[in-house]
Amino acid sequence: PPRSTLFPYTTLFRSLLARLDAAALMAWGDAADLRALDQGSLRLLPSLYLRLKAAGIDHPWRPFMEGLHRRSLYRNRILVHRGLAVVTTLAREGISCLLLKGAALGARYYADLGERPMGDFDILVPLATPPAKVQALLTAGGSMRLRERALHAHTYLDGDSFEYDIHWHLLPELAYAGSSRRLWERAESVRLNGESWLTLCPEDHVFRLLAHG
Repeated sequence: PPRSTLFPYTTLFRSLLARLDAAALMAWGDAADLRALDQGSLRLLPSLYLRLKAAGIDHPWRPFMEGLHRRSLYRNRILVHRGLAVVTTLAREGISCLLLKGAALGARYYADLGERPMGDFDILVPLATPPAKVQALLTAGGSMRLRERALHAHTYLDGDSFEYDIHWHLLPELAYAGSSRRLWERAESVRLNGESWLTLCPEDHVFRLLAHG
């Protein structure tokens, strides 16, 4: 793409480095259109707001960023609470779970749960887990419905349209027997909501993020 297309995004990333780059931030604000930001950029703004707040920098977009952070924190708390209830429901029936993506990453690498917006709650279950059993457990009482079946995962929605992805394989490209065995062997624990849960090891998180991105 031409440099003019990349400019707002490269300066935004520079403003999120370990040391806040105020000049890059102002340059990005001058070049970008708040009303036309793509979803990828919008997802970075809660993190940028926390940087601004910590540095005591007053930016014209700061109130908007604060609103995005509050919305992210509110939704994430609900999604994590309900998602862990799903994990608990499956665990009671002997189904082990690994936390994927936002829930585990937010707990392990972010000081503030609202810093990383979550679109859904993802877990990995053993390949031998019968899909029909999962569906019966999650849809009991009408609290959830199965929305979509994919090669590697099934997607469920609750009554408020929060999304839960139950994975049998990490990625569609890895939807074959044995592909997840090492993921379980390398699994580590993470503290979330005062309890310990299983998740991927850091290297496997990085691999999934790169493939997903």
